[in-house]
Amino acid sequence: MLFFCPSMSRNADRLVKPMQPNFLTLVAAASVVFSGCSTVPTTVPPPIQVPIELRSGMPTATVSIAGEPLRLFVDLAGYNAVALTEAELQRVPVRFLTEPIRSTNAAGEIYESRRFVAPDVWLGGVALGDLEGSEFIFPTTAAPPDRNGYIGFGLLSRFLIVLDYRSGFLRLYPTGSADALLRECGPKTFAIDIVDGVPQSIAETDHGRVVFSWDTGSRRSVIRPSIVGTVLQRGSDRDGAPSHRIEKFVLGGRELGPQTFLLIDYRGITVDGVLGTDFFASRTVCLDAARGVGAIR
Repeated sequence: MLFFCPSMSRNADRLVKPMQPNFLTLVAAASVVFSGCSTVPTTVPPPIQVPIELRSGMPTATVSIAGEPLRLFVDLAGYNAVALTEAELQRVPVRFLTEPIRSTNAAGEIYESRRFVAPDVWLGGVALGDLEGSEFIFPTTAAPPDRNGYIGFGLLSRFLIVLDYRSGFLRLYPTGSADALLRECGPKTFAIDIVDGVPQSIAETDHGRVVFSWDTGSRRSVIRPSIVGTVLQRGSDRDGAPSHRIEKFVLGGRELGPQTFLLIDYRGITVDGVLGTDFFASRTVCLDAARGVGAIR
């Protein structure tokens, strides 16, 4: 997310603990259906359906940890499977790990947060088992509206993710579900790369090829001023950032423009821009990061 964008080059193998058998059975069964059948029509298995609501522009879902329901936002740019603030950590019986994790936020600040194991996690009525996560720490100058925590890319990257803000659902299919991707978002696909743990894609724009990250944790779409040939006045901040309208915005052969972006010269993020809530709000977006493919309807 734009508020919290940790450095994700380390500890990637420790994000998610093995799932409980019932969840593994679901994924394994779906994998059998889809393996080797990309050219043969198959039955699309029912997805994990997660109701979401936009709270101050942030897609928010109910996640149960050890029987305690928590309202966490969905963050594709969040490194961890789950992240909780200190207040939320006091509500659930997590098991803290000895080694902290070092991260960098969107302001370029480096900090350390406590790591933990969250027991008996449920999402969309499905048991996900025990998940590793870390304490949610954010800069006070760029804090999210609800300071409770998130479910992040460490978990969501295991799925074909369908973000359907218009109907109020996040749908999760097994990764590689080609028929589900086609049914949900159509045949025109684009490439997704994972760089430092963050999903990103290249769009063709008025200003050439521009690299954008996918960030459900950002309330607005953002582009660097230098990309559009603008220099911001000294002292400009997020609250007073000017906007820029891009007429041509093409992904996977689909023209999605015009699109308006805030001009922010942010630190701690290496991409040219960020696709946030205003981009997701009027479209159905499918992202299968593990297979490196996405589509938009």
